Amino acid sequence: MEKHHEITSDLTVSRRQGGLMEFEKTGIYPDYLYFHSAKYKKSWRHKVKETPLTGKLVKDRKVVYEYKLTDHLVQARQPGDTKWYNLQCEFIMID
Repeated sequence: MEKHHEITSDLTVSRRQGGLMEFEKTGIYPDYLYFHSAKYKKSWRHKVKETPLTGKLVKDRKVVYEYKLTDHLVQARQPGDTKWYNLQCEFIMID
């Protein structure tokens, strides 16, 4: 299986904005990226403070994926790979 097929079929991504509880506490509308990997049986939640954003998805203290977010695009790669692969990202707004 090629790496790009593995990444794009393994990682699901959603970007969730909103949520009244955090907004009431901080006065800032929360913005998070959620990742899930079936292969690693793990989910991650990373706060989006600004774009562009880069980060790493870690399991057992090992980086399994690196990602970057621009305004409307999420890309990922495996560590050591030079090519980034576009991921489908579901956008969710929460009241």
